[in-house]
Amino acid sequence: MGEVLFLSGVALGGVVVGLVVGQWWALLAAFLVPVAYIPAGEDSDGMPHWEIALYVFTPPALLGLVVGVGTRRALARSSSARS
Repeated sequence: MGEVLFLSGVALGGVVVGLVVGQWWALLAAFLVPVAYIPAGEDSDGMPHWEIALYVFTPPALLGLVVGVGTRRALARSSSARS
């Protein structure tokens, strides 16, 4: 249950960042998540923490960013169409 809540938080953080930035280049921010794990070293089975973060945290962060940026751009397009 805790993992689902944490991954939901990662996705929600992506939505917030996407809404604030509103540009498609913000999708690259999802790939900064594994970079933060590089100094963490390796797990007990020898797999680097950054690699685990790449597989586990990057997809929900990327999904959240896509939703946030898409929403921001759709809102901007609809408000400019009204003017």
